[in-house]
Amino acid sequence: MKLVNKLLLVSAIAASSQAFALESMTDAAMSQTTGQDGVTVTINLVNGINAQAILHDTNGLAPNGTTGSAGAIVFGNGTTAGNFNISSGIITLDIDADGGTGTTSTTGAVLNVKIGLPSALTVTTGDISVAKSAGLGGALTNSTKILNSTTLSLGGLNVNMQLGAEAQGSMLAINGAITGGITLNNFALLDAYNGTVAQTNIGIGATSVKIKDNGAGANLTLGDIKGDVTAAAGLQFTVASIGSATGVDVQMTGLKLGDQGAATTLGNFELRGLNMNGTIIGVKGH
Repeated sequence: MKLVNKLLLVSAIAASSQAFALESMTDAAMSQTTGQDGVTVTINLVNGINAQAILHDTNGLAPNGTTGSAGAIVFGNGTTAGNFNISSGIITLDIDADGGTGTTSTTGAVLNVKIGLPSALTVTTGDISVAKSAGLGGALTNSTKILNSTTLSLGGLNVNMQLGAEAQGSMLAINGAITGGITLNNFALLDAYNGTVAQTNIGIGATSVKIKDNGAGANLTLGDIKGDVTAAAGLQFTVASIGSATGVDVQMTGLKLGDQGAATTLGNFELRGLNMNGTIIGVKGH
């Protein structure tokens, strides 16, 4: 019986060694494996993100014919139902650090953060208003709505951030295919006054605005969008390619001019094959 047990043990060792030999990884395969010593942070937005978002302009618009009173751009009305909102879902952060081989922009040490967004992601702006600001935490007065609450459908983006050296050529790199394209629902830009007469819910609107690859495709392909922060330009995004090889289609359905609740639609409007490659978008204070 002992001899049988020994034979079984030897056979098992031999079989396992063959299995391990078959599972050996090449250097190329190992180079595709990430996160071996990094950190993965999972953020489960069970109830999404909901808040009133306020940008305070502390010095107003003077001397351009206005008062110079501090203003505010307000997203949401301060209630859960009417606030700025990001839908529920799981966000993952894969974090790794590399010591590099030198001190240049491509060889220096770097912190790499890969951001994984939910496949289905919606952002609801809440009604967007302009108001008088009383500073952080202060009351908002003289509020005037300028945009109806709009829902923006996103999903399928890949976002990678590098802090320190930037071997990818920028601090932020965004690419991927947005499932179903970018869709804005219930868009309306409002005209609050006809001369000096106040008016409500009057403006330019559309039931939906959709941006997608030109042609038959339903998604929106982002070839490479790179973002950097500079002293002169602030936050600046450079669009290498967006859409298919022939650009993007912009489709507006239910276009309305006038009373957004009652006006007869003008019909639908579209731009086909719009080429926005090479576009540079900058955001900075003044």
